[in-house]
Amino acid sequence: MTTTLSKTDYILYRECPNNVWVKKHKPEEYAKFEVSEFEKSLAVMGNEVEKLARGMFPAGYLVERRSEGAQELTQKLIAEGDMKECPKCKEIRSANDFKDSSLLTGYGRFCRYCKGHSSSHRVMRTTRSATITTSDKTCPKCGARMVLRNGRRGKFYGCSKFPYCKGTRSY
Repeated sequence: MTTTLSKTDYILYRECPNNVWVKKHKPEEYAKFEVSEFEKSLAVMGNEVEKLARGMFPAGYLVERRSEGAQELTQKLIAEGDMKECPKCKEIRSANDFKDSSLLTGYGRFCRYCKGHSSSHRVMRTTRSATITTSDKTCPKCGARMVLRNGRRGKFYGCSKFPYCKGTRSY
């Protein structure tokens, strides 16, 4: 028997693992109690997380969690994660078509055909006449590449996904 864990259940688990066990294994007992304000706030938070995720991945696939085969479909999509829809031309293209070395993340929103240049096009990104230097260090929070930055306290490594991730390392 496969047990699924929703966003709401995960947040509830972090607060009280026993509560989730009862909810999953003895639903008739769990149903006897009224939904608390905390649990209502979990549902609201789960919906907010979903909105943020959809905004960050507009070309992503929505898999209904209660549909049959949802887990298998999710695993298949993750394994095949090399396809993406270009929001400009609406074509499904290889992830390599979205590569752009001029961007910190290495990937852009639009495919190379809509941008009008090949993926081998190299442009050095600069800010205020200072070259952005990427490093081989990884972000301690999200695992993305780190970028050498200058702050008011001197040089430090910051996450390349800033402002979505605020991970830092000392220089």
